[in-house]
Amino acid sequence: MRDYRAMSLPDDDESGGQPPTGGEAEIAPRAPQWPDPSPLIPQRSSATFPTDALPAPYNDYAEALAVATQTPVDMAAVCVLGVLSAACGGRARIQPRGGWREPAHLYLLPVMAPGSRKSAVIAAVTRPLFTAEQALVDRHGPAARESLTLREIAEKQAKEAQSRAARATPENQDAANAEAIAAAETAATVTVPPVPRILADDITPEAVSGLLCDQGGRIAVVSAEGGVFDVMAGRYSNGLPNLDVWLKGHAGDPIRVDRRGRPPERVDAPAVTLLLTVQPAVLAAIARNGAFVGRGLLARVLFSIPPSNIGFRTPAAPPVPDELEQLYHAKAATLTETMAAWEDPALLTMTADAADAVKDMERWIEPRLAPRGEYGGIVDWAAKWVGAVLRIAALLHLAEHGETGTRIPVTADTVERARRIGMYFLEHARNAFALLGQDPQTSAASAVLELLQRQRLAAFKVRDVQPSLPRSHFADADDVYAAVAVLEEHGWVRQLPQPRPSGPGRPPTPRWEVHPSCRQ
Repeated sequence: MRDYRAMSLPDDDESGGQPPTGGEAEIAPRAPQWPDPSPLIPQRSSATFPTDALPAPYNDYAEALAVATQTPVDMAAVCVLGVLSAACGGRARIQPRGGWREPAHLYLLPVMAPGSRKSAVIAAVTRPLFTAEQALVDRHGPAARESLTLREIAEKQAKEAQSRAARATPENQDAANAEAIAAAETAATVTVPPVPRILADDITPEAVSGLLCDQGGRIAVVSAEGGVFDVMAGRYSNGLPNLDVWLKGHAGDPIRVDRRGRPPERVDAPAVTLLLTVQPAVLAAIARNGAFVGRGLLARVLFSIPPSNIGFRTPAAPPVPDELEQLYHAKAATLTETMAAWEDPALLTMTADAADAVKDMERWIEPRLAPRGEYGGIVDWAAKWVGAVLRIAALLHLAEHGETGTRIPVTADTVERARRIGMYFLEHARNAFALLGQDPQTSAASAVLELLQRQRLAAFKVRDVQPSLPRSHFADADDVYAAVAVLEEHGWVRQLPQPRPSGPGRPPTPRWEVHPSCRQ
């Protein structure tokens, strides 16, 4: 590995990360071809999401959207599964046998490189959730406005009664006080139903807790970026992670919420859906925060890390057929509105064959969890695998049967389709934890590479990128040079020839050219 520390000296070139237009530092290829770079972390062969395990029309829509956006079908399929989780929102639980119930919601984390059109996919897939949310707002809006008006009137009457009591003569004081107290109690009893919410984005743990109280114990946090992990890590709490609501929101454990000016509230069965489409660098950042692993949050996440198809995409791909898009939209929106009306979690039963299939999965996974077993290295995650498969089975069942799903037991066929999806996530979990366990140098190089890709730089100096890197992990230029050296070893960057000094003085600062694939 090269040592560039002796070269980290300032010069008079202030062109930043943009390619120069001429002169002695002009960028020109030094070779006819630039070989493809090697991955910072060698990627294992991963399974492709079994879209045929999804019910119609969700399977057809995922495949058509993948073609339209020229993205791996995994991205659309996992996001569709996230929509089903948000739609059902823990309004049902599946029971394979007495004493074991799994809520029907998931934490999903598709991981794709910059420029992979994550935002386009997640926007298209989640559109029915916004439609359903607006329909719920329109439906409950008049009642909310009426209650708000009544409360404002009652509060005004309470203030007027309080003013009269303050001005009352001694002989009328007791009656005036009683009137003021009664008016205040009347105002306090007028409640305004909260505006219905299904979705949230960049949100603090405290806000999640508040929404869970207001929304009957459920909320879906959906984002095309990884900022939610920054919030989890303590962006707004002096760097102190607050993971309780995320841990309990997955398990369904009761949450006690204290809010200013209101009595404490309790959410008995919280159900948080998490769907975040993030870049690989987010995993690197997670790896540097031990709280995510130590508290068990990552053991609850279903990862998807499909290989990038950037450089192999077809221009002007056909869009999703209108009829299919409308069918998907109507089906998902109706499911969301239907499930929103359920007050207490419904219990999904299973056929005897389905329950036996669950036992078979338990027998299959158990020996593989041993220290030297196939999944011994990710035992915390893999030990929850059967539970994750059951959650997926519940979602597939409700997607097929809707509100009649509580009267129809979950079949062995549904469990088998859920198992196939679960095997997909099991394979990708191994890839994800391999990335999470990468060494600090590779993790730092990943962060620099993600910045170069995001800013689409053709060339750069260390001082060009250092201000945009987190100071907590890049304290000085030496840390950046070390990361750049790793990138050069893997072929992502190469140092440009430096002009010969025309006289005495310090040599110019090194400049690197960035592989063209980072700008596609």
